[in-house]
Amino acid sequence: MNVPKYLCYYCSQLTSIKISNLDSIGEYAFAFCSNIVSINFNFKSNSQIQFRFFSFYYCGSFDIEISTIGVTFESYSFAYSKIKSLTIVTTTNGISFGSNCFYRCSSLTRVSAESETPIETTYNGLFFTECMKLTEVLITNLEVVQPKSFKNCISLRTVNIPQANTFKEYAFFNCKELEEITINQADLILDKYCFSRCSKLKTFPIDRIKTISEGAFCLCSSLTVGNDIVLTGKQSTFSGCNSLIDIKFKIQADSYKQDASIFEDCIGLTTVTFVSGGKSVVSPFMFKGCTSLTTVNFDDSITSIYDYAFENTLLTNLDLKNVYYISKKAFLNSKIETLTFNKQMTIDKTAFLGCTNLKLIKLQNDANIYNKDIFKDSPNVRIISSDSSLPPTGDTLIEFTNEDTAYNIPSSIKKIEKYAFKSSKVKTITCDHKIDFEWGFAEAKTLEEVVFTTKEIIEIASFAFCNCTNLKKVLLEPETYIIGDYAFYNCQSLSEINLSKFNSFGASSFENCFSLKSIRFMDLKEGKNVFIYDRAFYNCNKLIKVRFPDYGVQINQYCFAYTGIIAIEKIILDFDKGIGAFSHAYDLVYIKISFDLTTYSRSIPKYAFEYTSLLSFDIPYFQKIEAYAFSHINKSTYFVFTYDFYYDFIDPTAFYGSFNIKFDQKCRDGVILSIITIGEHEIAYDSILILTYGKMPSTYVIPSFITVVLPNAIQSCPIYSEDGKILDYGVTTLVIPHNIEFVTYNYYQPWRESSSTNFPIYDTLPLYLQNICFGGYYQSSNFDSPLLKNIYVTNNFTSSFWFKREKFIPVIKGECDSSTSFEDYAKGDYYAPTKKSTEYGQLTPSKKIDRVCIFEVPIPDIPSFLFSDDDEITENPQPSDNDENTNTTTTTTTTTNAFPFEIGEPNESSSLSLLIIILIAVAIVEVILILSLIILIVIKQKESEDSESTFEFNQEQIDTLLSGTTSVTITTALFNTQISDDSFAKDFEDDEETYLLASGLIGKLGSTHSILSRLIGIDFNTLRIGMILGEMKI
Repeated sequence: MNVPKYLCYYCSQLTSIKISNLDSIGEYAFAFCSNIVSINFNFKSNSQIQFRFFSFYYCGSFDIEISTIGVTFESYSFAYSKIKSLTIVTTTNGISFGSNCFYRCSSLTRVSAESETPIETTYNGLFFTECMKLTEVLITNLEVVQPKSFKNCISLRTVNIPQANTFKEYAFFNCKELEEITINQADLILDKYCFSRCSKLKTFPIDRIKTISEGAFCLCSSLTVGNDIVLTGKQSTFSGCNSLIDIKFKIQADSYKQDASIFEDCIGLTTVTFVSGGKSVVSPFMFKGCTSLTTVNFDDSITSIYDYAFENTLLTNLDLKNVYYISKKAFLNSKIETLTFNKQMTIDKTAFLGCTNLKLIKLQNDANIYNKDIFKDSPNVRIISSDSSLPPTGDTLIEFTNEDTAYNIPSSIKKIEKYAFKSSKVKTITCDHKIDFEWGFAEAKTLEEVVFTTKEIIEIASFAFCNCTNLKKVLLEPETYIIGDYAFYNCQSLSEINLSKFNSFGASSFENCFSLKSIRFMDLKEGKNVFIYDRAFYNCNKLIKVRFPDYGVQINQYCFAYTGIIAIEKIILDFDKGIGAFSHAYDLVYIKISFDLTTYSRSIPKYAFEYTSLLSFDIPYFQKIEAYAFSHINKSTYFVFTYDFYYDFIDPTAFYGSFNIKFDQKCRDGVILSIITIGEHEIAYDSILILTYGKMPSTYVIPSFITVVLPNAIQSCPIYSEDGKILDYGVTTLVIPHNIEFVTYNYYQPWRESSSTNFPIYDTLPLYLQNICFGGYYQSSNFDSPLLKNIYVTNNFTSSFWFKREKFIPVIKGECDSSTSFEDYAKGDYYAPTKKSTEYGQLTPSKKIDRVCIFEVPIPDIPSFLFSDDDEITENPQPSDNDENTNTTTTTTTTTNAFPFEIGEPNESSSLSLLIIILIAVAIVEVILILSLIILIVIKQKESEDSESTFEFNQEQIDTLLSGTTSVTITTALFNTQISDDSFAKDFEDDEETYLLASGLIGKLGSTHSILSRLIGIDFNTLRIGMILGEMKI
């Protein structure tokens, strides 16, 4: 009988099946009959039974017993069913298993399949995969266990497949309860990971294995082998076999990577003996993580050890015999104490990283050349030759082991190996001939003095004295003129070395030389420029004096950053690569630079003078001033452009965060030649705003002389605390009184040529900008700022909307409101905004600075020894320790007819002139007068308030407004008050401007009350406003 396909498909109520004279069951015949509990088949004695595809797919709980001449299970025939046991006995035609035929039968516990003929299986296997409750398997006449046949059968304990000799990949993978397996005993073939993760498998006939592939027994943590068995394998074959203890191993892999990690993480392994006749390479990761491995016996055939081969092992005494090549990190963090080399070695510099226990290296036979840097993590290592001493080998000094504190390098020595003096006690070294000593004296912690008395050494090699922390003095012959990279890096005590004839200083060559105080580049031959490379003198915080020659100096990134330099009288620069050259040189108050005319680069690079204390700077003719070049200078700094300054590139952030700076420009023949406009906060080319500078008000009014604004020109400079909290948001309201063009194209392009079409997006507004007050007729640019919220316009504005990026926002026609929604908005002093202004004219815009001719830039009073040509330091000003890193040198006030330039504090010893005494007397009289007026105001406030004042009238209006009975417009009395209405105005009218000069007090002073406010610290304009407010009873 043949059961047709789909006969009872999805018959969920079907509970039992009884079929007589069965021949085959069609596809999906009983699929998804999930409640079947009983199946009874009546077979003909000579029937070949067929279970077709998915015939019992996802069926209920039942047992199957079949006894016939043959049976075939096609793919997925019983997959996902709840069959509990399977018993099959066949005769002449045997059994055929299709792929996935019993896949994920979660209730199957026992399989017995006995066949008189060989069992047929499909090559892709997966017959009993993930049968989680399967515990016992008996299958006769099965020779090949196909891929993944029993994968993830996590409860399988006993397997009896006596004819099996071939195990395909992942055949028993992760059968973690498997303890016993009965198989064929001859010519076993094990594919990759076939028994991997069988963590309870204890024995296996390994000696009968003909072929074994990668990972075959990986993580079989209980597997043991006899001491007489020689193991072979490929990648990860025995990785994680923690019960292996003492093994013999023969390398058979053809490629050095084929048996990588073969014993990795065998944490119980203690002894390995390499058997002769194998290959010559210990592959990468072979014994990595064998944390109990103490002994390795190398065969004479082993010549190479590759990456991480013995990482984290307990090897202590290792004889490398014929090994001549060791790759990277081969013995990383191992516990080796004694090494024996017998060959000339090629060793990667990381091969013995972390070998802190290494104490002795024995050099046998011709093992005599090596790089001592390899053992930098072994501070106490000693190297001895076969006669228990270490004389120089040929012309090379490998290690200085003598107890002497002074050493004169013999003429026979031509090379000093790396760290040769690291473990020595030597304090003084002299040399009178040419030697190769790159890294040679590095880490010599006791070395204090080095003397070279030969003219043959023209270069101090790279890393030569790196980390010689006690080195104080180096004497060189004049012919030496090159210093290599890191040559004196971290020589913290170095204070005496003559560098006057050197013209090349390598990267970080003197970095962290904290005791170096003076450098002089003055004795070079004409035409030899000085080259100072990246970080050459970085963090030399006591270096206060540097003298440069009258020819070009090329300085590179951060070469003088974090130094203590106070002033540089002159330097001719090739400056293009000098990013951060003087960054954080906190005490630098003055530098006079010019550019090397032989080069085309005339740029002041990024971060060049950030966080310095420059008091004045004569800006030469330049091509560029790049980003943050003069940022975060907290001193009152006076910048003067050259007279032929003409719209060259200045990055808008060039003076970022330098709040106390002022600008001016030199003249030629009494005339200011350029069309640069300098405002109170602006530098503009004619009417084109290049940048803003100084501490910007929170409400910034673009002045009337500006018609074009370049990208990033308005620098807001928010202020943050150390923990990241915002202290000042910078510009939060931007007032644009008239139509101004905000352009988006490159600085170098003529502003009249448009680089974008129609409505370019100007997206470089201040970060915390929330309000725009616009007085023009139409929107000329598409503004985009993340917090921009309110657009206030006048009645002249022609639209009801403002276009922002890709959306329209309604404008507000009315008075400008500069308030913000920021919770902790920082209000401070003069930058606090006027909250509302009916007319934009009531907000104070920046003004142009009236300029007169500047011929010389004022300079601070610098101690003379800083500009002398010798190396002496007659005074010793120390770098400042306070937060602002202020300079401790005494300075005086210098003046010109153009600008009152004040540096430092006035000289305390100077006596007051007669003029100052008179002014003080006048000030006292005026103070008394003002106090009398204040008393009068208080008395008047107590009098009857019957007469209507401006305030009382406005208060009535406010009361009426609050009651809701009428609508009025309130105008603040402060902005309606005219000078003619002020009863005290005459007391504050400005007299003629007067120039005063007295004992360092220089400046252009105005009226008497201006003089008094500068002398006694009272702002009389503020006081006058206070009296008005007092009259209004506020």
